[in-house]
Amino acid sequence: MASAENPVETGRNGRSGVQAEVYELKRERILEAAAELFAERGYNGTSMAAIADSLGATKPFVYYHFKDKHEILRETSRRGVVRAHAALDEVLGGGGSCVEQLDQACRALAEVTLANRAYAIVYSREMDRLSDEARAELAELRRSFDRRLGELIAEGCRRGEFQVDQPRVTATCISTMIIYSYGWFRDGGVLSAEQVAAHLALLARRMLGCEGAQG
Repeated sequence: MASAENPVETGRNGRSGVQAEVYELKRERILEAAAELFAERGYNGTSMAAIADSLGATKPFVYYHFKDKHEILRETSRRGVVRAHAALDEVLGGGGSCVEQLDQACRALAEVTLANRAYAIVYSREMDRLSDEARAELAELRRSFDRRLGELIAEGCRRGEFQVDQPRVTATCISTMIIYSYGWFRDGGVLSAEQVAAHLALLARRMLGCEGAQG
């Protein structure tokens, strides 16, 4: 309950709304720094001290927000797929034809992937460093994304917008094609991130044999 001295209501974790927001922002800063280091040096080659140094902070600061390096790895590995789900939520909640939603979903996934390449690299390279529980969680998050995309494709097939026999398999092929763009995309290359996203969406439409796949 809020008091006269502290008008901001305190949550169950003992932090006010403002305090909780600041706490989460600090966690995000740590995760961003850790993801860059994990991507560059690998998980084993990155120490908690190195993460702290990259932030101009101390090890106690990092340990205050995360209990150990494995927890940081788990969270960095989750970030990309969680953000992909959030982007898909927004697309599916916006309405439109299945073709339009598929196009938007592909562009959104590509943009999330390319904007968070360090997270994608960590997700791809460091899975073996995670606990069995963490790997199972990530695998389910990925399967859930493909399942949801597959449901969109199946609905498009029912409406006559797509022409494929295996919606779920096709969804996995499309998401894999887009996610692994992190490995070859380069800033300052021939295509911008937006152009790459548009081209990958075009390739997905062509895979589905839908109208408007000429580009």
